[in-house]
Amino acid sequence: MNQNNRMGLSNFKHIRDSLASILFDLADVAEQRQETVIDGLTRDALLAPDPHNFRQPLAKILRDRAENVRRKAAFRLAVVGEFKVGKSTLINALLEREILATGRRPTTASITSLRNGDPERFRVTYLPTYAKDHPTFTQETTNLAYDIAPYISDPANDNEVGTALISGEHKSLSEIIKEVEVWCTSDFLRDREIDIIDTPGLGSVFPPHRAVTFSIVPEVDATIFLFSTEDGVGQAEIDFLRYVREYVNRVFFVMSKADYALGEQELHEQLVFNEDAIAQRAQIERVTIYPVSSRRVLEGKIGSSGFPDMLSALDEFLMRAGGAARLESPMYFARYHLTRLRDAIDAEIALSNQQLESIITLKSNLESEKKRIEARKADLLRYVEDTVRDITLDASDGIDHLPAQIQIQVEKQLEQYDIGKLMRADKLLPEVIKGVAEQWLREREQRFRNKAMRLQQRIESDLTAILETIQRASSVNFTSRGSTSAVPITGIFRNSVIRFVGGTTIRSGLSLAAGLGLVGIGIGILGIPILTTGMILLPLLFPLRQVIVDSLKFAKQVRNTIKEGLQKPIPGNPHNVYSAVIEGFLDPQTGTPHQGLRRAMSASLAQWSEQLKESIVVVIQDSLDQASRRLQDRVEKEESGRWDRQRQIEELHAQQGTLEVVERRLIEIETIVKQLIEETHVP
Repeated sequence: MNQNNRMGLSNFKHIRDSLASILFDLADVAEQRQETVIDGLTRDALLAPDPHNFRQPLAKILRDRAENVRRKAAFRLAVVGEFKVGKSTLINALLEREILATGRRPTTASITSLRNGDPERFRVTYLPTYAKDHPTFTQETTNLAYDIAPYISDPANDNEVGTALISGEHKSLSEIIKEVEVWCTSDFLRDREIDIIDTPGLGSVFPPHRAVTFSIVPEVDATIFLFSTEDGVGQAEIDFLRYVREYVNRVFFVMSKADYALGEQELHEQLVFNEDAIAQRAQIERVTIYPVSSRRVLEGKIGSSGFPDMLSALDEFLMRAGGAARLESPMYFARYHLTRLRDAIDAEIALSNQQLESIITLKSNLESEKKRIEARKADLLRYVEDTVRDITLDASDGIDHLPAQIQIQVEKQLEQYDIGKLMRADKLLPEVIKGVAEQWLREREQRFRNKAMRLQQRIESDLTAILETIQRASSVNFTSRGSTSAVPITGIFRNSVIRFVGGTTIRSGLSLAAGLGLVGIGIGILGIPILTTGMILLPLLFPLRQVIVDSLKFAKQVRNTIKEGLQKPIPGNPHNVYSAVIEGFLDPQTGTPHQGLRRAMSASLAQWSEQLKESIVVVIQDSLDQASRRLQDRVEKEESGRWDRQRQIEELHAQQGTLEVVERRLIEIETIVKQLIEETHVP
């Protein structure tokens, strides 16, 4: 990245505040012009008798968006690693106070979110199965560390309750509690606008802990992946990294307990060794690892702890991983409405030189064009619906054969596993399942991309023609500038990814063509890995471990037992593991339903189709209404004797000048944010 465009925390805050200021300035211009837009998304719109035709002042919508930008939504930063690498100690060091229990045995059991807040308090939310008897509660406290411990930490495995947990006689907190949210006074959390999520250990002896940790990565802005200097990157860490490779651009590598190294040379050797291990065993190249000593921070020796360098790098990493995404949508929102306002002002300046008879003629022309515009719009909407239906059918073609393909590959892998790998089947098999499903989708990728690209081109072409028709009918001396630049589509379509402006917000459609493609449906729409059940099935595979332990002497019997277990229906479900990947299942431990790949794709694409159609309607209707209002206002002012050409020209030129200044500021932001987006997606 160019040094001048580095997105540190202070630079991000400056850009965010500048973007909010731009939206406020646009709101002032919109208020002067009394602009309105169709708003089908806000709470007011949803409560209206006809939400699809509910209009709001554009100034209000722009100011609401500016306030949302300034509200500083916290970055979500997860900390992941083996149970003994010092995750909780690292978090305590970041907070500069000891809040979380620490130890070399598994402690953290529940997902624990820490955010800045006063008074200090915590909220416990139970999983659906237990929510009826254990409703969510919030408790203020003057002894935070003591009061939260019973809700976030399982006991050590060398006492009676811990042994009962391992045997399954008692349940882990991760099987009962969904999340513990903690509000504490913290300069680190406040100044950096961060929420920290502490997770159970990857290699914990309590099986549910691992499932909880695997599930969090897709949900956060960034993940600190922590391993220790004394142990290095072990097999549990490699399994985890291999599984979440698609999120590697959100993973920040930290090596804890740097003070255990005997000097700088040994520390350097440890860094090189672990970088090589991650590259060779997890197939993740060019990682940067930051060595730190949390203990030294808590002892007040921050200068020799490695924390200053790590925190500086973390700030920049967070801004790249999550900052650009936070700025991208309001940036395009600002660009769209800036273009919309500017075009309207240009049209009014041109109209100001026309006589009333010409304005009335233009008004009549626009009315006569409305039927043709409606017909073109209806044709486009039908095309969108038919194309998305075809994409859905094509995407699911052959899906009924996928369970058998997964089973074949799983059993093939089991035959190749030695007893050591059979001991880790619960960790290895989910990656196998996920890999088969991704390969199945990749085989359909090009067809999907081609159809998606044709859909985008058709929408761009038809919308351009429709909006040019509106401008031509309602303007004087209209000349098409070619392509989509003649109408305000720049803020709608971007980098082969459909971005529609729907009244109050930019809606992100499915990532298309040059974007994520079919394999990206699971990431781009569902927000989770493409094989939604691949990660969720982990707890279902965990019981195999006990089978393995009981059958260590009989490798063949172990393999057969695992195969038979995977073919049996999941408890409380009609499907086995292979079918559940496609059809979905009800988690027998938590009662949580999970969609299979078939329903997830179908539902997501259907929702996308509706969003596209609704957005097309809004864009066209807003353009028609704006043109009609512009002509009608001029007619009414002339007929009532309120038309003052000189004053009107002066007001329009003043608004034009304001927008020119706003655009220069917006271009600076666009340059930085677009570069960050491009760099974030570089493999």
